Amino acid sequence: MPDKGWDVFSDKDSPATAQVKDGPTSTQESARPSSAPATSSNPGSNEVRWSGTVNLTYLDLDSLPPRVLSSNTGATTWVSYDYKASGGFEKATLYGLGGGFFTTKPTIALWNAPTTPTRQQCADLISTRGAETIPVDRANSYCVKTAANRVAYLTGLTLDNDLQAYTATVTVWAATQ
Repeated sequence: MPDKGWDVFSDKDSPATAQVKDGPTSTQESARPSSAPATSSNPGSNEVRWSGTVNLTYLDLDSLPPRVLSSNTGATTWVSYDYKASGGFEKATLYGLGGGFFTTKPTIALWNAPTTPTRQQCADLISTRGAETIPVDRANSYCVKTAANRVAYLTGLTLDNDLQAYTATVTVWAATQ
């Protein structure tokens, strides 16, 4: 299947929003340029750097707003789809950060609790139960560690039949430690 080079997903039903530290107090559209990235050295900080809806393909979650890339080079996390010849896909797999030649690092984890995690809960889960790959399921939520040591939470997966890909609501916390 050809690479579609998808961008941050936004439509009238699911507006993507960005929340920027020291930026405007009102909600901004994710595609708009924003002020300098917010950072924090407090490892327990729950300050949200960005929250919105993205297509689950090749994601750079350290960018503000996050970017969908054309390949896994530079991607924080990505989803590989096993497409059927008849259209659609049979399964999808979530991958963590690249770890070197043909490897990934255990930087993703499955969040099983019915509540939304804090940044620290996601970071602890990745540290203790991190994986290199996880099968994607609409009913699941995921914690992700970025190349800049930020932590993100992916939830609310939906299948976009037009794109033949999942979309998800993503929260990226500002802390980098």
